[in-house]
Amino acid sequence: MELADYDVVTAEARYPSHKSALARELNETVCGQIIERTKNLKQWIENKL
Repeated sequence: MELADYDVVTAEARYPSHKSALARELNETVCGQIIERTKNLKQWIENKL
């Protein structure tokens, strides 16, 4: 998942018509990947500060 992918997830969650499709895509594996990549992104940002 790239940084731009986070925006897609956020935008899709805003609209009720997109929520069911998003819920189908966000299974345990995908959520785990998002969490891991978010941790990596956070660490990268902290290293840049």
